[in-house]
Amino acid sequence: MKFRKVSPSVGLEIKDVNLNEALNEDQKDFLLSTLANTGLLIFRSQEISPAKLVEFSSSLGEARSYTRSQFGLEGFPEILVLSNIKENGRVIGSPVSGRVWHVDGHYMDEIPRATILAMKILHKEGGNTSFANMQAAWLKLPKAVAESVENLRINISRVQSREYNYPERGPVTDKEREEWKNVIHPLLLHHPVNGRLGLGVGGNVPWNIPGMSPEEAIPLVTFCQEWCTRKEFVYEHVWREGDVLVWDNWTVMHKASPYSGDRLLHRTTIY
Repeated sequence: MKFRKVSPSVGLEIKDVNLNEALNEDQKDFLLSTLANTGLLIFRSQEISPAKLVEFSSSLGEARSYTRSQFGLEGFPEILVLSNIKENGRVIGSPVSGRVWHVDGHYMDEIPRATILAMKILHKEGGNTSFANMQAAWLKLPKAVAESVENLRINISRVQSREYNYPERGPVTDKEREEWKNVIHPLLLHHPVNGRLGLGVGGNVPWNIPGMSPEEAIPLVTFCQEWCTRKEFVYEHVWREGDVLVWDNWTVMHKASPYSGDRLLHRTTIY
């Protein structure tokens, strides 16, 4: 197994690995340790079947589906289909996802350990995915700011995030408001594997901080969000067909970008 860094702060490309073949224990240990430390693993030229994607995902943890079950792949409930391709007048997957900085599952009590995304069909251009290393951002955060946030918690609210993340979807419904309960997380995420701290502030929503007024909280949260996505902490991935990406939700946050042309991806989530 060979590898190369793709940027100073985020990501390794892993070479000489066929994900259709079972990993041995040494390979699993290496990938899990490397994932925690670099935040992103990139595998190129993988023709991986749904069954093998689930098998690979399960070798790294517990594969689950936690969102958008209507776009689950038939026969493989662990796989979420992301696509703008239409069949019989309807899209076959979720066509728009995550175009603002975010941590997958940040609004849940248990943040998923990792996300795996396999590019099956890619036509035309756009749709790059960017990753920001929250651990690297924390290590370089100005001392005065670091001291002011190290014991804080933030209130992650899907209701609050709607107008910032998906304004085109309109106001939150009464049903959504009832179902979407707020979740409190530490502002600093403590990684379950390597013990490192990461600046878990999410993207562009000025989250509330319990015990702090909005006048105090908004500038602080906004500063940390903008700091975390500085160029020195970010890698932008240009997709190719056959790419399989694995990212650690306790190490990096990410965002997608708009694209044109047909696109099909399979996604699994690891706990």
